[in-house]
Amino acid sequence: MYNKKIEGIRRVLLLWLQPIILLLLGIVFLFTIETTLPGSFERRAYFTLIGILFIITSTAFVATLKNHYKISSVMTVFLSFVGSWGAIYIDSQHGITEFFPLVYVTINVLLSSVLLSLPFTMTIAVSQLISLVFLIFRNPVLLAQNWPSFTSYVFIASVICIAANYISSNQLKLFRESSIRDHLTGLPNRRYFDVTLEEKFNRGLSKGHTYGVMLIDIDKFKRYNDLYDHATGDTVLQRVGSFL
Repeated sequence: MYNKKIEGIRRVLLLWLQPIILLLLGIVFLFTIETTLPGSFERRAYFTLIGILFIITSTAFVATLKNHYKISSVMTVFLSFVGSWGAIYIDSQHGITEFFPLVYVTINVLLSSVLLSLPFTMTIAVSQLISLVFLIFRNPVLLAQNWPSFTSYVFIASVICIAANYISSNQLKLFRESSIRDHLTGLPNRRYFDVTLEEKFNRGLSKGHTYGVMLIDIDKFKRYNDLYDHATGDTVLQRVGSFL
């Protein structure tokens, strides 16, 4: 049930994001027609890039509609990777050497922090930072600019995205844990028995495992709880939970 809720959130995000990307690609296509010369390298290159991005986005959107959320998420992050580095490559081949297109690479880390796991996000952030440093040192024009400030910005943005991914993942784990465990004793609550335990039983039984359930009742607990106040009853429950 927990995984289904996460997939539901991801599905809503992708269903909003991917059509917007398709709309933006259409706007960029029209803008390219207006700002580039017919038959020029720039027009051909950007038309090719837009076509590739359109195919990736459309495929990812179909995957979302078919409930293949992980595939769709990976393709969406890959889309941003191809778009940003593709634009950088086209500009470098066209003789344009400026910092502004390089800022696009932070979009990849941002999307990955929202859609993918922490290891994926860290891998993308580190690989892109290394690629940027390599690109800057290979280009004299970029090297003459304030490259330490720029690489620091990309590094800080990547760290923030990674931290946000880590915090979000931990919060979701804590929410899930608190939903199936009693806050006083730390023992599984009724929801655990209704949902999680049944799922574990089904998985174990399919593998031929056997299970036993032990239920413990504290004699006359309600009377002690009413007689000595609820704080005393809570203390008893906490000690029983620690013992178990």
